[in-house]
Amino acid sequence: EVPFDLMSPEEQEEYLREQEELEEKKQEAARLAAEAKVARRFARRIAKASAEASEAAAAVLAAAEAAEAEAKSRQDAAARKAALWGKASKEKAACAVIWLHGQGESEVSWQTTLADVAVPSTFGLCRWLWPRAPLQPCSTRGGVLTPQWFDTPEFPKTKVVRGVPDRPTRDEDPKELVKATHRIHAVIEALEAEGMPSERIALAGFGQGAALVPHAVMRFQRPLAGGAMFCGWVPCREALAVAAELAAPPGGRPYPPEFLWCRGAGGVAEGRRREGGLPPVPRTH
Repeated sequence: EVPFDLMSPEEQEEYLREQEELEEKKQEAARLAAEAKVARRFARRIAKASAEASEAAAAVLAAAEAAEAEAKSRQDAAARKAALWGKASKEKAACAVIWLHGQGESEVSWQTTLADVAVPSTFGLCRWLWPRAPLQPCSTRGGVLTPQWFDTPEFPKTKVVRGVPDRPTRDEDPKELVKATHRIHAVIEALEAEGMPSERIALAGFGQGAALVPHAVMRFQRPLAGGAMFCGWVPCREALAVAAELAAPPGGRPYPPEFLWCRGAGGVAEGRRREGGLPPVPRTH
């Protein structure tokens, strides 16, 4: 090649122009390479997001199918129970009370205790149902198998446990409350399968059974007659508030559930009727 200094002015101008074009092509190539790198990075992200979306969609579909299967299973179970009750009953009931016994008890003693309790005749024939809690390891009894709806980590039930320092009381496991609530809802659904409107079904209980009443009432997707709580408390209040909101129909409940909460105080039974929400937290149990 001819050295630059020996080129004519026209050749030097042509040479410089070629070098400028070459530099522009190099810069354009570098720019395109950088854009390609960014594009590949975004493509990998999009592919990953697409795979995650596919997995999520598959999980949602599986959950929906499982929920549908569970609903079908619950409907079938309710229909079987309703058929058995229909064969055993000579007269069709117009309303029902579901009584939930306390921790360490069974329904037998309460059947005797409440034998003389009569529902006003204006409500029609009332059927009493007495579900029994399963045997589970009990934390407050050293792990001994005990009839209980869910495990209660400590008694008494207070807002604050006094000590050095003070600490909040240990709450129950929300998952156990969900499981216990499903057991009670199965009884309600069997009554509905028999033809009884949910508005004619009331729940009541003592102790731990009373603690389950607000969960069973507020988590049910259809309106119930209400709940009565005797010497109970409200476990897992935050989880219950969220679940109650999810269980309510889009337009809201046609009317708010009512609760009667009775507890002893100095030998006197105090009763409080509350409408439209959760009962207040008691100081002690």
